[in-house]
Amino acid sequence: MDFVISYYSGAVQEAILGLPDGLAARYVVLTRRMVAVGPNLGAPHTKAFGDGLFELRLKAAEGIARVFYCAPVGKRIVMLHGFIKKSERTPRRELQIARQRIKEMKRAHPTPPPADAARGASPAKSRKEWALRPPPPPPRPSPGKHSPSVATIRKYVKACGRTLVMEVR
Repeated sequence: MDFVISYYSGAVQEAILGLPDGLAARYVVLTRRMVAVGPNLGAPHTKAFGDGLFELRLKAAEGIARVFYCAPVGKRIVMLHGFIKKSERTPRRELQIARQRIKEMKRAHPTPPPADAARGASPAKSRKEWALRPPPPPPRPSPGKHSPSVATIRKYVKACGRTLVMEVR
């Protein structure tokens, strides 16, 4: 049930993997987590920009970098554009590049309509289902005074798409 990371182009992959060592290491750690749990890592690691566009936020001793990505339907995450951030705000040009690439992806690989659309579902619902949005993160066990129950752990593991193996000694 793991997600797959792909790149918009070979140049994008080289640019991202060519980041300074600390930023590249942080990228590897966060993308491994994305492969395991999905594209929505939550703050401070990811941020939504709307229309299916998200940014992966990398911070290390060498500076700050951002990688724009989208999560089309299915278990695929596509890295669209990466850059080293030099100002407080995200540069408009970098955001335009990412938005242009996501538009190109939508045109090149249109998503087939969902089964409900063929049965006469409302167009607004169909557009929502077509949107490039990552799934919400699974519910996490609440950190209270007590350990979560086995039932709670089972629900969490099932929501993550994993299997639970328990050994009693």
